[in-house]
Amino acid sequence: MKKYIVYSFYNILIIIILFFLLETVIRISFPNIQLPGTSKELLIDSLYNTTAGLSSNKVGFSSGVKKTTNNYHVWKYKEDVNIKEPIILYLGDSVTMGIGVKNDSTFAGINSRKINLINPSVIGYSVKDYLNVIKSFLSNAFFKSKITEIYLFWTLNDLYSNFTMKSSPGLKTDNLFFPIIDYFRRNSKLFIYIKNLFSDRSKIYYNYDNQFYEESNEYFQKGLIDIKEISRICTREGIKLTVFLLPYEYQLRENYQKNNYPQKLLLKKLSESNINVIDLGTRLSHYKYNSKSLYLYGDGIHFSKKGHKLLANIIEQTTEIRNSSLQFHKSK
Repeated sequence: MKKYIVYSFYNILIIIILFFLLETVIRISFPNIQLPGTSKELLIDSLYNTTAGLSSNKVGFSSGVKKTTNNYHVWKYKEDVNIKEPIILYLGDSVTMGIGVKNDSTFAGINSRKINLINPSVIGYSVKDYLNVIKSFLSNAFFKSKITEIYLFWTLNDLYSNFTMKSSPGLKTDNLFFPIIDYFRRNSKLFIYIKNLFSDRSKIYYNYDNQFYEESNEYFQKGLIDIKEISRICTREGIKLTVFLLPYEYQLRENYQKNNYPQKLLLKKLSESNINVIDLGTRLSHYKYNSKSLYLYGDGIHFSKKGHKLLANIIEQTTEIRNSSLQFHKSK
């Protein structure tokens, strides 16, 4: 019995040593692998009605990258918002928040060098949250008189991302192995590397989210109602609304024009309601980049530093920021 215990101990020890050796090799060989997770101190519950928001003047981390907020519960950039000038509200989920990328290297941060913008985007936002955020900002007399445009950046999971979906491809918290898997997911780059070798998460999430984009789908119908309500509010307040449709990596990899039915449907339905909409996927597909280089490692939704830079340029071109920058010139 004693011999068996000693034997088991040494086997376990060898496995642990081997694991740490492989973990070290992966961390050295693949520095672009980032561990997920956003500092809790950056967020505050129910800031915008039932919707969470950013804490003010906080410093935290997102996927290992330092992130900072300013006094107005929005992301802080080197060219911070000038409250004396007209403002463009950038709004989206974790993609527009820019997880895993330094604030000034996100597309919002890059664009902030030329236009006066605020970006309160938070991980997990969906269309209901967008509605709550916009209502809150426009009920604030200070911001209501300053916001002249809203750029809404739409990710395919915005129809449902703050709802619990039993069929979602993500690991459920009620899974017996959730605590173990979640620990390795947040702490082991080796785990992420192996997972990426054997699983195409970009394809899995696109195929899952694609199913909601049918005119008869309940979530799609509700989503359209909320976008139209946002549009109605903007029209009432004299604010120009533009909806930007963001692509998944899998769509760009597999010929975007043949795999963009969700964006085509949204483009059609929003255009019918006279809502200005721009499909960023179509524009991104014109560039001959390796699609995976535009996204974080093993992530088919969130853009890399390179992807953010390209998006910033496309947004600048499509919205004529060069001209807008004259209107939104920042006093030095």
